[in-house]
Amino acid sequence: MTKIYLSYAYVDNQNFEDNDRAWVSAFKDDLENEISFLLGKITPITIFHDKQFESPNLLTIKYIRATDIFISIGTPAYFLSDYCQKELNLYLRRDDIQPTQRLFLVDKRPFMEATLQASLPLKNFIPFYDLSSEIEWSRKNSEEKYFAQISNLASQIKGLL
Repeated sequence: MTKIYLSYAYVDNQNFEDNDRAWVSAFKDDLENEISFLLGKITPITIFHDKQFESPNLLTIKYIRATDIFISIGTPAYFLSDYCQKELNLYLRRDDIQPTQRLFLVDKRPFMEATLQASLPLKNFIPFYDLSSEIEWSRKNSEEKYFAQISNLASQIKGLL
């Protein structure tokens, strides 16, 4: 089973409209479906994220140490969150794999580089917004661009499996 750790700030997965799915939840389901389609089989994606703790607890550490691929949902909130940065740094310190080759930054919303708490390798940087308008893509407002990036990310992950 492929283990993908999805790291995101809690605020980035809130529902702001009735009958609308939260962005990170929809993203997770869409990515899982696309990976399964490309592989020709259902591939579960493990998501673990717990905001109750000041620092990664033992279960979080266990998941991060066992994960095959780490996806950060990059937003200003993500890079300002000490908890999210601890998760990211824990993954980047792994010595049993080359973590920078298995780390993807899904850039959901523009952020100032000055907010980065960790040095990120931007090899696997996948923007989900228009640079000119700084409007994030979702299933609702930019379905074609959104799903093109989902497909792009799924293809890159498939190449690592």
